[in-house]
Amino acid sequence: MTSIAQISENEQMEIAGSLKKFFADYKVRDLLKACRAEKQKGHSAFEIFRYLLCLVFCDRSIYMQIILYCADCGSRMTFAHNETKRKLADGTIKVYERDMYRCYRKISSKFTCAGQTSYDMKLIDPAVEAEVRKFLVQLGDRPREELLEIASVRNVEA
Repeated sequence: MTSIAQISENEQMEIAGSLKKFFADYKVRDLLKACRAEKQKGHSAFEIFRYLLCLVFCDRSIYMQIILYCADCGSRMTFAHNETKRKLADGTIKVYERDMYRCYRKISSKFTCAGQTSYDMKLIDPAVEAEVRKFLVQLGDRPREELLEIASVRNVEA
């Protein structure tokens, strides 16, 4: 199993701050609403768009930074790679590796979150990717001219 490249916490914060400023300066949430980019359930169109844009700037899985929050306490989820070594009956050492998401609050202060300790990335990632694909298909169904017209009217108003 290949592990995901890590970027420092400072770099993560810098990227998140830059994107937050970009979304605020260019009123991206309003543009998406004006283009009627919406979903019936699940994550909002804005969260999915923000996730997709972040993929451009980060060389790692960033679902937890953008989309995943702890269902129990509401804190962001963080990525963790676990490696466990077990000695087998024949004396050989078997290495088990697992990528997972963990609640940041539970990691930093064990007594403030009563939620699940970890969530297997193999289960979470496909579900998130399916939501992103649904959103892109829905967005792709809208005529290009309609989207451009809405965006240009919005830019003139701003």
